[in-house]
Amino acid sequence: MVRRLRRWLPFVLVAACASTRARPAGERADWVLVRTPMSENLGIPIYAWERVRMFPSAEDCSIYRMELLENAVSAGSRTKLEEVYRLHCLPARKMEPPAGR
Repeated sequence: MVRRLRRWLPFVLVAACASTRARPAGERADWVLVRTPMSENLGIPIYAWERVRMFPSAEDCSIYRMELLENAVSAGSRTKLEEVYRLHCLPARKMEPPAGR
């Protein structure tokens, strides 16, 4: 099932990217769209979660996530919808590992 999820996610992301502006190379990225682990092990630290994309503001990140959600709903795929539900916007500073790691 995990392989199937990973196989479909790029299609969802490509469809969403078509309507969302890309972040210019020199633009500051203060927010990160992350994918939470599928595991029930809540001991996985936030900074170890998979980074999907960087954004200059919380609003841009949220809009992008909502577009992904709308695309998954319109596709009628429960699998795609579950994958989008695992995506969350976090401040980039939360993704930094603690000192000494």
